[in-house]
Amino acid sequence: MKKEHQKTLTFEIITPVVMAGTYKDEPELRIPSIKGMLRWWFRFFYASHNQSIDKLREHENEIFGSTEKACQFYMHLKYSQKLTDAYLAMNKRYGRYNNIKRKALEKNDTFRIDFIYSPFFTYKKELNTTLQLLSFLGGIGARWRRGFGSIQLKNGEDYKSFDKLKEKIEKVLKGKGEYHHDGFININNVDIYLVKPKRDNFWIDSLGAMNNLRKKVYKEFKSETNIKAIACKPKGGSRAVSPLIIQIKKFSEGKFYGILIVYNEWDKYEEFKNFINNNSELSFEQLLKSKPRKI
Repeated sequence: MKKEHQKTLTFEIITPVVMAGTYKDEPELRIPSIKGMLRWWFRFFYASHNQSIDKLREHENEIFGSTEKACQFYMHLKYSQKLTDAYLAMNKRYGRYNNIKRKALEKNDTFRIDFIYSPFFTYKKELNTTLQLLSFLGGIGARWRRGFGSIQLKNGEDYKSFDKLKEKIEKVLKGKGEYHHDGFININNVDIYLVKPKRDNFWIDSLGAMNNLRKKVYKEFKSETNIKAIACKPKGGSRAVSPLIIQIKKFSEGKFYGILIVYNEWDKYEEFKNFINNNSELSFEQLLKSKPRKI
């Protein structure tokens, strides 16, 4: 097979991946689940390049396939199944919350995906951008919006400084378009932050980073504002979603940082901005700011 028709990518698991398999205690990494997250990040980014939702859906189906048209690339997955316990309740590993746990794929493990393209596939640029977004900002599996399931490309790129890494992420984000859409979270209605501890500059462990960030950002904001859940329904949307996405990423060995994505049409948006700006323990460096629309 010609080299231009195939590509192999290796991902590192940064935080435990909670993904259901055939049996509850046997998590399984599956291509449909990964492809589903690629679709999510495609819509997140390329909504800004499509004037209407119908055009966006058509664009998505051209790349990932639909019931009427087959996908023009295939994915073959290879991974080991090293398991760990993922404690889903925040900072409640012991006591009455001890039963809120799931088996998960272990951090520091890797998996490989072989992409095989049809000779007629013309959307490699869009697919590569989507993969970069998943790697820089996202995760897979259950609770990925709360820090679990973080995965990251092991592409051999060695960033000489954190500023170089930041420039790389910003370069991807600057490729966004100008179209705005309501009803779902997308790149033109969110703020994106890099998060690090002020005292040590980086976290030394991914689970410690996840627990600290969830506590300081999610749990303490709920407590301060006396709200039961962090959720909102986008304008025109059919269901409530989380307006916050928390992820953990790896800069180098023993150096971890956070990603925070904030939906700017959330009714607590301004209150939350003040909350993070006054945080004494964490620094929030804004990568992307999108202006809330006035309807």
